[in-house]
Amino acid sequence: HNNVFEKVMELPQAVEALIHHFFPTEILAELDLSTLKQEHDSFITEDLLPYFSDTIYSCERLGNKTYISFLFEHKSKYELPDLQLMTYAIQGYVKQKARWKTSNKTLKKQKKEPNKYVPTPILPVLLYHGTEKWQDKSFIDLFDLPSDTFKKYIPSMEYLLIDLNQYAD
Repeated sequence: HNNVFEKVMELPQAVEALIHHFFPTEILAELDLSTLKQEHDSFITEDLLPYFSDTIYSCERLGNKTYISFLFEHKSKYELPDLQLMTYAIQGYVKQKARWKTSNKTLKKQKKEPNKYVPTPILPVLLYHGTEKWQDKSFIDLFDLPSDTFKKYIPSMEYLLIDLNQYAD
């Protein structure tokens, strides 16, 4: 499955079709898909290599020049995807900040005004193709919390789930 996934995700027209078919209309309404392009980057760290392969696309949002990176990942079983995707996204934001620092160092050497740091949103998309029913749990559901006191201190993130088991071949 991994090889097929990677080959299909290399085709911008296939990714665009996937976005049109599966993304919520409120997200589609903000995207300029004519600017969709594959990024030759990765947010994978060595500790995530056993779990992930990634394909990242960027796309301008309508009305401004902000980019959204789409992290397409596939899973064949439920293995704490929230924690993995949070780790993955954090690596993306760390890379963005490092690029911003490098860019500003260059601007400083050229005696130009530094840019303000504005991170690019990362939209994680998880394609599930396992045989078991997807467990609709979030990371916070794993905690045994007697009250909501600590909930705000526990990180969480949402992702777009595309459960391929709901569709015929």
